[in-house]
Amino acid sequence: MRKSFVGKLGTVSVFIIFSFVLAGSASAQAPEPLASVPVKIQKPVLPPGTGFIPPNIDLSHLQASMQQRDAEITILQPPFWDWRSSAGSSMISPVKNQGSCGACYAFASIACFESKILIGGGSLFDLSENHAKECYLTDPNCGGGNNYQMACLFSQTGTQLESCNPYVTSDQSCNTGCAYQQTLLGWGVISSNYVANTNTLKNYIWNLGPVYTSLYAGAGPGDPWYDEFAAYNGTYGLATTASAVTNHAVTIVGWDDNQPYDRGHDGSIDGQGCWIVKNSWGTGWGGTCGYGTEKGYFYIAYANAEIGTWASYIISHQNYDTSGGLLSFDDAGWGNLNWGYSNTTCWALCRYAAPSNTQATAIEFWTNDVTTDVDVYLYNGFNPATTTLGTLLASSLDNAFPEAGYHAVSITPTNIGPASNPEAVAVVKITNSTYTSPIPADYGNGSPPLETNRCYISPNGNNGSWFQTSTHTTYPSDLGVRIRTHNPPAVNEWMQY
Repeated sequence: MRKSFVGKLGTVSVFIIFSFVLAGSASAQAPEPLASVPVKIQKPVLPPGTGFIPPNIDLSHLQASMQQRDAEITILQPPFWDWRSSAGSSMISPVKNQGSCGACYAFASIACFESKILIGGGSLFDLSENHAKECYLTDPNCGGGNNYQMACLFSQTGTQLESCNPYVTSDQSCNTGCAYQQTLLGWGVISSNYVANTNTLKNYIWNLGPVYTSLYAGAGPGDPWYDEFAAYNGTYGLATTASAVTNHAVTIVGWDDNQPYDRGHDGSIDGQGCWIVKNSWGTGWGGTCGYGTEKGYFYIAYANAEIGTWASYIISHQNYDTSGGLLSFDDAGWGNLNWGYSNTTCWALCRYAAPSNTQATAIEFWTNDVTTDVDVYLYNGFNPATTTLGTLLASSLDNAFPEAGYHAVSITPTNIGPASNPEAVAVVKITNSTYTSPIPADYGNGSPPLETNRCYISPNGNNGSWFQTSTHTTYPSDLGVRIRTHNPPAVNEWMQY
């Protein structure tokens, strides 16, 4: 057994990773993999109006990969940027109010999604935070959650409109009766439980849009930092020496290198350089922070109060496809288990029985590191007795992604279903930059239902080398290798031109 400790001084966010050589039911030809499982982290204090709970995922390896990439970034950012004004018109949706409910994770995620639609040339949408907080598998609701859960939910289904599913500051049941609007296709991780490099965050914001992040908002009423934050009026830049496990999620919309900050709000200037941040405490809180008349924003010094931890952004999305769907087994998405063979390369597959005739249009999956190569394949079958693949139907090779997250790779639309290929097998080969357990698994996120003879990994993708994960005796887990589908219209339905 190999044991390593990864921690962050000054917080209680300490991960312990155990790697075990596992005994299982794989065939004699299949080498047994390693499973990396972090110990569950301590839940942070969630004072009123917060609600961010760090995901139970160890990404300590990611910092080194991202720092190596950061060193290659050419710094070209302007000294000031604000998505409310710098793009010619505002790309930011109106400020909302989460109230006392611990649903900041839903508000920050929806704020990023609404802005991404605007930046892409779409209309202003008022999307439902109620749907976001109530419809993820484990029903986080007002009890707190995170952006990893939201990425899973938005990729499985999509977003709903506020007008159909209005926000309520209490726990609700999931409302599936509203029409879905947009579906997430790509989502990138910028940092985990460490503060992202300031210039790196600026590059993401400037080039790609507002960024979701967490910060420490204090321990609650009576705590000096929480009280100052709660009473903030927007006239100065916030700064504090307080530091602990992050408990609040917000959206960074820009920055101002010349904005002064006042640590402790004692009337003295302690430095300059602040993020411009959208909060979810309504327009009666905070200030305008340099734009318009709508309050609800705050300035905060770079790399202060842990802002920049657990940062992420939306890469891509599509309008909800009423003629399509998603074949998946990972109900809870990216869990706290990673599979591998002590190598940066690993293969994964999931086999599906398409319930109706449709077309496979993309293969989607999670990654836990910067990747140097990703290949995806679609086969028409898999024999679990011999762990051999059927006929190759489609593929897309030599892809790579600059951050961990959720990704979709398009393939040539391929018929699957009872009339053509009753079984569809999605295969992904992932080569990480540094981390040697490249395959995230749906494990430890509320014990979702598990499949049998459906999910496998392999060190090389060869027939006979596949190891089943779904029914493993110690760590039974499904894999997040999915198939996006679309039902094309029949020939006689096409418009003639």
